[in-house]
Amino acid sequence: MDTITRETAAKLLIARSYAATGDTAAKLRHQADTVTPGQTIHLGKDQLVVR
Repeated sequence: MDTITRETAAKLLIARSYAATGDTAAKLRHQADTVTPGQTIHLGKDQLVVR
């Protein structure tokens, strides 16, 4: 699995929230605010570990 920084993970989640609607967008924005090191982010088929 690839690793990304917390800041990059938050930016990716915010970007995905713009394409989402309703509850999904809100959940992605919340996840962007609370992302922590060691957490795995699932982006389509990719899994990224936050460092």
